[in-house]
Amino acid sequence: MVLIDAEDGMVVAKATVNLVNEDVTGKEVIVKDYSENTGIYDCLFKQGIVGPIKRVPQAGCIVCDLLIEPSN
Repeated sequence: MVLIDAEDGMVVAKATVNLVNEDVTGKEVIVKDYSENTGIYDCLFKQGIVGPIKRVPQAGCIVCDLLIEPSN
């Protein structure tokens, strides 16, 4: 999932990652919350985009449910 600036359509951040050894099911996503993305999980959670933390498979990676329908 990437975050797009509503005004100019440019990519602001890549919010999710894939982890080879982590299976996600249904609406689960893995939020990258480290390095340049530190704090992004809190922002997405407060805006109702993702749900509560389900598990943390590795430092800085948070598995949670995506609460909105992704747009293309």
